[in-house]
Formats: sequence, structure tokens, C-alpha cells
Amino acid sequence: MNEITHHQPHIPNQLPVQEQERPERLSDEQLDNLLTAVGNHEGKALLLLAMQPEVYYAASALHGLITNLPGSENAYTGSRNNQLQYCKASLAPIGLVAKTDYGVPISFAITETGEELGKPLAALMLGLSNKYNISLTRIIGEAQTPTDKRAPSTRLSLIKEVLKRPNISLQDTAKMIGLERPAVVHSHLVNMASSGLIHYEWMDRTKQAATFELIDPMPKIDPQASPQRRELTQYLIEKKQATLDELTKHLARSNEEIKPHAITSILHHLAKKGVIKRIGGVSPNQQAKIIVDEKQRQMLQELVHLLDLYQSQDPQFLAALRAAASEYSSNAKFVAEALNRCAEASSKMKNGREKDMGSLVVNALINSDSALSVRDISGQIKTATGRAVSLSGIQQTLYEFAKRGQVEYSETRKARLYKLQTEKQEQKVLA
Repeated sequence: MNEITHHQPHIPNQLPVQEQERPERLSDEQLDNLLTAVGNHEGKALLLLAMQPEVYYAASALHGLITNLPGSENAYTGSRNNQLQYCKASLAPIGLVAKTDYGVPISFAITETGEELGKPLAALMLGLSNKYNISLTRIIGEAQTPTDKRAPSTRLSLIKEVLKRPNISLQDTAKMIGLERPAVVHSHLVNMASSGLIHYEWMDRTKQAATFELIDPMPKIDPQASPQRRELTQYLIEKKQATLDELTKHLARSNEEIKPHAITSILHHLAKKGVIKRIGGVSPNQQAKIIVDEKQRQMLQELVHLLDLYQSQDPQFLAALRAAASEYSSNAKFVAEALNRCAEASSKMKNGREKDMGSLVVNALINSDSALSVRDISGQIKTATGRAVSLSGIQQTLYEFAKRGQVEYSETRKARLYKLQTEKQEQKVLA
């Protein structure tokens, strides 16, 4: 089978377009699906714009659609299979493209839905990204995160709330936009701030402290435990709950030489035994003061306004977007800048995640007096930060550190145990 074929079997439309002068308004779920598929990534948006009707493209032809765009020679275009994966994972599931139902290699063609709904949204988002010189991933966020399976929808709802009021409560905002966990709102605020969309500050900084409380109000104190562990447990029995700062100050009064990592290690042990649990970080009732400068507000308001017009399926607006789509894909400067914004954002996000994971793993190893298994490290991170991280992510990080000679490990019957090699190596890991 040729890489490109003009034979066109039936292509299903999973998001049918109403045949009337003004189609019905897209549902919020449809908009979310479309943003997830094509609105948060320049590479996917440009690929859809480059696809022609009634043409099936295999992997190399899909890659060629991008490498043959004017300006692509001055940009990163990814590997040969990147565009095939975009079709498989993002565009096909909601019917923007369809897979051939016979033969190999696997090939995809743009559908009527892709032409009628996908291309206008791709043009809208690419134009906004170009105007404000910010990647789509930073505007809309990743397709999903470990704590939010519908991240673009959450991001858009949160942007609307931010534009309405200068101060927001994590808990109240979560309820308004249909989230069960206020922590998801916090995560989006952090990411929006790091992407330059907003600035924020906590109105009550005392509520940010990591807090621990007893699960059993009267736990048995192990007489064989260290004096520090017994003292810390007794303090929690008296206080019921305490912040990490309070526990540190209390132990420092009678143990002047105790180090912070030793306290974290004690808390990790008590949590592992089911004696205590971590209940804080940022409080669900925490109030955040949102600061949006003139340029940020202009961009966010324009994003909300344009997406509302798109969602209404206004025919004149859609026609203007289709005209823009043709203009964008033939403009060498526009294409090069879009691809490079996408590559830079992807690289920064990947490096940021890897650096963040590395810091978490290193801190767990520093805060332990003995070697740790992958599960031990996961527990330390959970106790210290409240975050659940994947065991595979920890394993990969340890593997990279071991390759560079920064950690060493020993085998036991139950698990492989890791520790930092030397203080000197520890500094290299953290750098």
C-alpha cells in the first residue's frame, strides 16, 4: 500500500456538524475534547491544518506534512513517528481523523469533523499563541495530569474565575468548577503562574504549613524507640496535631543538635506505622490573591472571548478562522516560530519534571540514616510533601543517578536498597 492513497472509504464523524445556517452550540464536553486533541499543542494543530481531504497518510507521509511546511527547516519537527502518534492518541479518538480500515501500513485521513471543527480551532489557538508569543501547552495545560484527567477544561474554567474576582478560595473555586479536590486548583495556579499567565500570593501564609495529626489519639509509645521519637509522639498526644515547624522547634529545645532531616525521618516512620497522618500543605480554605497585569488580562480575556465565539459555531467567525488556517500554514515565519515554541515548552516541562523528581528522591535519601527501597522513597516523599509519585518514576530517576555514579545500591531478599554515595556526590545530584 502506498504511503498516500486517494481511495476514501467511509469516515465516521464522532462529533457531527449540524447542517443548518447556525449549528447548535458545542457542549462544554465537546470543547474540552477538541482543546485536548488539537488546542494545546502547536505540532498537532499544524498537522491537522496540513492534512487534505480524501487523502490517507501513513507515518512517513504524516511526518512529511510537517517537514514540507515552509519554515519547518528552521524548526524542530520531531521524529518520523511523532505525527502518527498524534493521530493515534489525540486526533482519532474524537473523530478529527480516521484510520484506514484495511491493509498496512496504518494510515489516517482527516474527517469532515476535522475540517469543520478541528481546523478552525487549530487556527484560533495558533493565532493566539503567535500573538502573545506563548506556547499552547502553557496556555491550556497538558491534556491530563496525575491529579486532573480533564486539565484543559479545568484550566479554562479557572481562567474564567480568575477574571471574575481578585481573590479566590481553593475550596470554593473547586466547588464552582466541579472539582472534588481543592489541591487540583492549587496545582493549576502554580502552573499558570510558572507559565506567566498570572501572579498569585497567599493571603494567609500560616495555612501553608505541613501539618501532622495522630490517627490513634492514644498510641502506644514504643519503649525501644529513640528518645526523639518518643518525645515527638508524646508532644502530638498532647497537641493532637502540629505543624512541621512546631515539631522541629519543640525537639530542638531538648535536642539542640538534631537536624531537620532526622525529624522528617521520624515522621516518615510514624506515618508508615499508621501512628500519624499528614493533613496539611496548603489548606483547602486558603485564600489566594490573584494578580493579573494588563497584558495577562488582555490575553486571558481574548482567549475566553474567542473560544466562546468558536463554541457558538458562528458561521462568519468559522469562515474567518478557515481563511486564517490557510494563511498560517503557508507562512514560513509563523510555522517556524510555532514549532519552536512547542519544542521549547515540551523540553522545559520535561526537564522541570525530571529535576523535580530528582530533588524529591535526593531529599528522601538525605533524610534517611539508612538505605531505602523504591517504596521507602515513595513513602518518604508522601510524608514530606503529601504528593504521591509513581514507583516507575522513582526507579527511572535512581537508574539515571546510578549511571552517573551518584547513588549506590545493594541487593537484599526483599528489595534493592539505595543511598547517596558521598556528600560530594549529593551536591552534584542536587545541582
